[in-house]
Amino acid sequence: NLEIANCAQYCVAIAYGGSCQFRHCTFGNYWNISNRTTPSVVVNNWYEVDDFTNEVRDLTAANFYNCIIWGNKDNELVLDSITTGGELFNCFFGNCLIKTDQPTTSSLHFSQFNIYNTDPEFSNGYRLSPTSPARNIADVLQSVAVPNDLDNYNRFTDSQPDLGCYEQH
Repeated sequence: NLEIANCAQYCVAIAYGGSCQFRHCTFGNYWNISNRTTPSVVVNNWYEVDDFTNEVRDLTAANFYNCIIWGNKDNELVLDSITTGGELFNCFFGNCLIKTDQPTTSSLHFSQFNIYNTDPEFSNGYRLSPTSPARNIADVLQSVAVPNDLDNYNRFTDSQPDLGCYEQH
């Protein structure tokens, strides 16, 4: 339940494996002070030691539920895995709104309930407008873990919780 916004590079870089969970997060990147060349979110399981060597580690979990990944680039999400000897690359996006030009057909990584390349209609910072496509489509079971948004507004006061860190009200 957090907002990470307007970064000169990544909002989130999960690098070199590990395990993490994100619920009801908004990653919005409209950095405009210089030319941002990185996506808002990158997930990988390796590190470049030198020009000839990559160190690879298991990514046991990088799960994103009810999140918004958006910004002013054509692609705001990169999944970048190396598997040389059976290393794990377990990441999943469920009930998320994502701006990407990458393939999203893998059921290993992407839920059928995601929305792709549809403007979330932010208003007043990273809050949702009344007509936002991110309204009322969150996975309720994931929302139970974070029942209040960043303004301490209860996500369950209307029919269903919204995506991202702010409940529209």
